Amino acid sequence: MSYLSKIVVNTVNDFPDSIKQLNILFEKNLFKDSLELIELNLKQNPELNNNPDFLNIYGLIQLNLKDWEQAIKNFEKATEIDINFRPAYFNLGLSYYDLGKLNNAYEAFCKVLEIEKNNKRAQENIIKILHCIKIKNNNGDNLVDANNELQKLKFDFDLSKKITNKKILGILDISKSITSRYISDFTFREHQLFFHNQQDLNCERHFRIFRQQNTISNKCFSCYKVIIKLFDVNDLIRLSFIFNNFDFLDNFEMKCRVDLENKIYRGYIYCSSIVDLDLVANKIKSLLLINFDNNYELETRRGCSEYLKSFPEFKNINNDPKKMFQYPENWTKNEELVDSQTYKNGLPIIRNAQKPLKGMTLNYFLIMNNWINISKEMK
Repeated sequence: MSYLSKIVVNTVNDFPDSIKQLNILFEKNLFKDSLELIELNLKQNPELNNNPDFLNIYGLIQLNLKDWEQAIKNFEKATEIDINFRPAYFNLGLSYYDLGKLNNAYEAFCKVLEIEKNNKRAQENIIKILHCIKIKNNNGDNLVDANNELQKLKFDFDLSKKITNKKILGILDISKSITSRYISDFTFREHQLFFHNQQDLNCERHFRIFRQQNTISNKCFSCYKVIIKLFDVNDLIRLSFIFNNFDFLDNFEMKCRVDLENKIYRGYIYCSSIVDLDLVANKIKSLLLINFDNNYELETRRGCSEYLKSFPEFKNINNDPKKMFQYPENWTKNEELVDSQTYKNGLPIIRNAQKPLKGMTLNYFLIMNNWINISKEMK
């Protein structure tokens, strides 16, 4: 069964031909065409405006077009018609999350859990929200209780000294002990830990353009990375502690992850200019030497590895920009073509990334727990 059919099983008989067409358009990321088709159906069949399944599809297409306000209206209308319509509450949570209205998103996902107590996707989204905001728990929410307790942990380090394995294990043990009091299932699909600076890099858009047009977005030509390669899971956790505590880096986007393909661990710091790249690389080197001796590799380059098979020269950096791979002017049309089908007005919309809380969170601990489990499999 195709994607849209799965979410509209009860409605397929109302407009079966349109569902088939919508599936084709949706899976090709032709969201604007999808919107035109669904609005044509609504014009021909006004009674669909009282069908929660239809309204959920309508909102989902608007959500993908980044038209969050209109998507919210349709999801809310669907829940007014059917107060137990779980998919609309879930998509309402996603819409509010993208808008940066995290308290509203939390309430929507809680509603999903009222209807389906063990909905794992709703739980995971709540955990992501709690990574960014504190919520006073008045509803007996174990996830909120666990997060609030983890936030009380002492989590500041003297970065002039090495963060020892003993310190790392101590934090992991007490985090596990706290978490175990509130939840028994540590399963969590996320294994990348992000440290956002409230500015979305909009990578989803850029990868979409590359996949569809073999074109690197113009924005990526001013995206530079400091990449830190590590060879032990404790070192990845140690690096995440540095990222969390080194205030200088608060103005930069960062992430830590396990590279399963190459069986190593990586940290990334994203910069918007060569000047910033050099500054960050020099600032971080002293901390790396203190914490990892020489057991790490540091690389600076431009752009994402996904681009390098088609354009290997793109990553190369030169202090003379004219000697670097330049953005071909004819690529502008390729970007505009993809954007015209992806965004309501054909213009990219950038959401505000959510800046995480300082210190330990449930999201943070569960991702570290994933790293440890993955490291055992890698060995």
